[in-house]
Amino acid sequence: MPILKAMILPLAALVLGACVATEPASRGEMAPTPRVTGQSSKATMQVVPLWSVKEVSVSVPQTLKVSEANLFKPMADIVWRGDPRGDRYAQVRAISEAAAQVATASMRDGQPVRLEIEVNRFHALSEKARYSAPFGGRFEFEAIVTLRDAATGQVIGAPRMVARDFPAATGAKAIEEEAVGFTQKQAVTEAFAQMIRDELTRPVALPALAEALPPVGAL
Repeated sequence: MPILKAMILPLAALVLGACVATEPASRGEMAPTPRVTGQSSKATMQVVPLWSVKEVSVSVPQTLKVSEANLFKPMADIVWRGDPRGDRYAQVRAISEAAAQVATASMRDGQPVRLEIEVNRFHALSEKARYSAPFGGRFEFEAIVTLRDAATGQVIGAPRMVARDFPAATGAKAIEEEAVGFTQKQAVTEAFAQMIRDELTRPVALPALAEALPPVGAL
């Protein structure tokens, strides 16, 4: 019991000093190395998981529908025009992998893991949307994110679907960005990286840890 008390008291002190808004967990059960950020009730604690990402792999299923139609919003899973016409699956995989590497570059503390991403939707802007849409556009992404223990390969928690969209410049704004060297490819890479970064650092609930803490009056 002395060892348990020595572990609990520092965590309790962090919880009492925290003043962070809480967010319901939505990513399945995980066993991360946690950083305590707040407490929503006596039975729920919010923590930010810490990972040491050792490897990143990205897949883009060939079953996804690709469209080259020059419409404002083509009906397809993959809409990408920031590279010359070619293998859009390979292009999307390369962009997503580069973005994931950027997102996890600073993640070197915590449980060693392998990050796997399966892209299910990669919807950038067609030529018509990028240069003609008057009110801006959206980049839309969907992916299944899986974390595995780097040593054993065991899945940590459950694979989870991530879906995000980000504002995209169109019309004169897009032309201005390209004039200074900021391409749609760079914008898409930054947005995809932000999605992955946010997903891996989203606070999660650890009820068991909160229940192990002594009542406030007992400290």
